Amino acid sequence: MNINNQLGLATHPAPKFLKNIDKQLGFIGGDGQAMLFNADGGEYWAKNAQPNTSDDTLLMLNEDRNFLNALGDNGNWRNDRRYYVGDEYSVDFKLDEDRIRDKSTGKIITKDLAYVKSRLEKYALESDDLRKKLEGTSLNVTTSDYTRNSQDNKNRALANQQKWVKDRLVARLKEIVKDLENQIAEQEKAKAKADADAKLKADTDAFAKAKSANTIVSYTEYLKKFPEGLSVDKANQAIDEIKKAQKLKELEDAKKNASPEEKKQIDAEIDRLLGVSSGTTGRVATRMFLYGGVALVAIYGLYRVFKGNTASA
Repeated sequence: MNINNQLGLATHPAPKFLKNIDKQLGFIGGDGQAMLFNADGGEYWAKNAQPNTSDDTLLMLNEDRNFLNALGDNGNWRNDRRYYVGDEYSVDFKLDEDRIRDKSTGKIITKDLAYVKSRLEKYALESDDLRKKLEGTSLNVTTSDYTRNSQDNKNRALANQQKWVKDRLVARLKEIVKDLENQIAEQEKAKAKADADAKLKADTDAFAKAKSANTIVSYTEYLKKFPEGLSVDKANQAIDEIKKAQKLKELEDAKKNASPEEKKQIDAEIDRLLGVSSGTTGRVATRMFLYGGVALVAIYGLYRVFKGNTASA
């Protein structure tokens, strides 16, 4: 039975041909069967071609710019355009299988950035291997293979579908890597702030403790713990002042049993340490402040006023 009758197409007597239709159209049928084009719904037949099968198995197809040898000029292009497709379910399934995604919630459950990167690298390599196969010759299909959906066409179609899944896995994993890196950066930022706040508090508390004791030992201990602390300058200054006060007290004690000449020398040394002129009231007040604090300075001032009033009377 003529295949045109089976397909409901116009039936014509088989013409006589001089050349194989495969040679005219630039391809060879994978099953050895010739192909004819019906360009205008049955009104025109390709001329000068000799089919190698009976009229009952003659395949006649309408010519179309988006069909057969139009645009892509081979079966590979049509196969790639048609079968490079897939669904996100296949991608989710692989992510669930890799324990990156939770199947029930759809949320990312892993926090292991190195592991996610290793899976990303794996799928990227697999995608590249498929690309090389598709660009090579092992999965080539002719236009005839594509039209008849031969086994070669099916093999290429499967490779295209697998590549789509690999490419989507790569894209999804890149997003997951980016999210994990952002999370890690935020965590590190928060930790750095918490560490800085804790260090500041420890620094402040240590200096407050040293200041409360107000000894060379306490300030030295602070400097050992916080050599670059916020109050290093204050601690060093406090140590210098304590040492100066101790030296002044030693000089004052030495005056008790010193000769008049030695006392003059001691007073000169005291004035030098205090940075004041000899014999001034300021010198005495400064000494009183260093030895006994503001209270003694106030007492010394009241004493001077009281002594002056008594002399006037």
